[in-house]
Amino acid sequence: MNSDLHWRLIEIGSFAVAFALPVVLMFAFRRPRRWRWRAPLVILISWVSLVLYTTEIYCPAGIARAEQRGAENPYEGFDNNNVAPVILAGWFDPALSIGFIALGRRFLRRHHEQIHTSAA
Repeated sequence: MNSDLHWRLIEIGSFAVAFALPVVLMFAFRRPRRWRWRAPLVILISWVSLVLYTTEIYCPAGIARAEQRGAENPYEGFDNNNVAPVILAGWFDPALSIGFIALGRRFLRRHHEQIHTSAA
């Protein structure tokens, strides 16, 4: 596989873990039943997954790519400056995804209620 394509897939994977994984988990988990308990659980699992993805896949692949390209310091862009923001604020992207789901769910419920109210 081409190294640029491989790197592009790893970058896309980072966004998938941050934004798509919470959506999948939200619909895959049926317990706890209430959204107010399920949403924080999904955000926590997604945040931990994003931290693990960053430390175990993204950074090592970036270092290997920099070494392959002959960088003077391959660790320059893949050190604590990449990991610390994910640890501190990595929960925000999954929370944003869950927030969009909640808004869509609320919109659909109101729309559904209006249809049933006007039909009666």
